[in-house]
Order: sequence, then structure tokens, then C-alpha cells
Amino acid sequence: MGGSLAKSRLDAAFVVRMIGIVLFAYFFFGFMLLPCLNTLTSIFTTTNAEGVRDPFAVIRFFFAGSMGRYVWNSLKLAICLVVTVNVVGVSIVLLTEYFDIKGANILRLGYMTTMIYSGVALVTGYLFLYASDGILTTALVNAFPSFDPNWFSGFNAVLFTMTFACTSNLPAQRHPRHRLQHRRGRAQHGREAL
Repeated sequence: MGGSLAKSRLDAAFVVRMIGIVLFAYFFFGFMLLPCLNTLTSIFTTTNAEGVRDPFAVIRFFFAGSMGRYVWNSLKLAICLVVTVNVVGVSIVLLTEYFDIKGANILRLGYMTTMIYSGVALVTGYLFLYASDGILTTALVNAFPSFDPNWFSGFNAVLFTMTFACTSNLPAQRHPRHRLQHRRGRAQHGREAL
């Protein structure tokens, strides 16, 4: 009797697991893979006015209009992000962990606030503060009437937002870094004892 009960529980767990795998596969293929494949096939099977497939349509698309400028701006942003994320990341670690400064906990808390936001919420928050009708911009325009209210736009705004969005995970690595340093210290102490 006990064996059949355990077997039915095992079968129930197996069935639930299989249903989960099937649902995951369905959502993965239906919402991630198929839309990408459909987009790629529609791009590479473009026909011209006569109905003939045009294999160079993609190449013409990239060289048409402002696409070259968009690609250049993306490359420029990637290069600048490498520099700014490293500078801000190193400064976060130095100011909140290495140097013993007053207010380091408040500064750490300020850096950690970006961890609780998703990308859209982070950009919305920045726009709430820095957009032409944002809180900080309105205060600056009231204090300095000649101040440009559209100062937070374009490449610099994207660079600023992405820099802090990309460094948001650095404060979360605080405890693993401390554990690693503690282990290194113990290992060094053990080697010195030999």
C-alpha cells in the first residue's frame, strides 16, 4: 500500500515538472524565439516593387538616411560607457568601502537605490528629476532664469542614465568582497604560520 502511495506522489511530481517544462518551452518559443525569427525572415526575404527578392535590402537599409549616425552614436556610447562605468564604479568602492569618510553609509544608500528599479523605472525617475519640467530643472530655471530647461537630453542624458544603471550592481557585491578578503587574510595568516 505504501509503495503505491509513494509512486503516485512521484508520478504527481513528475507530471507537475513536465507541465512546467512544457509551459516554459511554449513561452520561450512563442514569445522569445518566434518573434525574433519572424523579424529576421521578414528582413531577409524583402521583395522589391516587381516582387523579386532583394538580398541587398538590408545593406541599403543600414546605409540609408541616418542609420550610419545611429550606429556611430551607439559605438560612441559603448566606448564612453566603458570609461564612465569604471570611473564611477571604482569611486563607489573607494568612497564607500576603502576610505573612512563621514556619510559613507548615506552615499552607499544613494548608490544602492538604483538596484531596486528596473530600467524603465530608473529612466522615469531620472526624467522626473531632470526633464525640462522635472523637479531639479524647475528649481534651476527658477534660480537661474537663463538656464536651458532642455539640458538633460541627447547623448549626455543617455550616458548619465546608463552609467548609473550599469553600476547599480556594484554595491550589492559588498558582502561577497568582504568574505573574499577575509578568506584571503586567513590564507595569508596560514601561510605565514608555516
